Amino acid sequence: MVKLLALYRKPPDPKTFEEYYFKQHKPLAEKIPYLKAYKLYRVIGTPKGSTTDFYFLAELEFENREVMLKALRSPESLTAAKDVPQFARDIVSIFFVEETETPVSA
Repeated sequence: MVKLLALYRKPPDPKTFEEYYFKQHKPLAEKIPYLKAYKLYRVIGTPKGSTTDFYFLAELEFENREVMLKALRSPESLTAAKDVPQFARDIVSIFFVEETETPVSA
């Protein structure tokens, strides 16, 4: 699996960020073709119990890199990408990752 990850730092106004994300941006992102899964994570803390600048993570999953790149060239993806500056211009880092499963030793 290949994934697009969008890691958001804490927004100046979390309530406004979440309202926009869930009402405006998420419906756009859900229309991206070939999307296998769309998961959202809220950062809840650190191992040391300290605060962090990170707030939210979006994970968009695709079958493989070729399919992901095709999806990201689609009109639906371009529309979602153009929307990002409306709510997260300076607080998001976007990158691609490849999932590798490793067995857990018992």
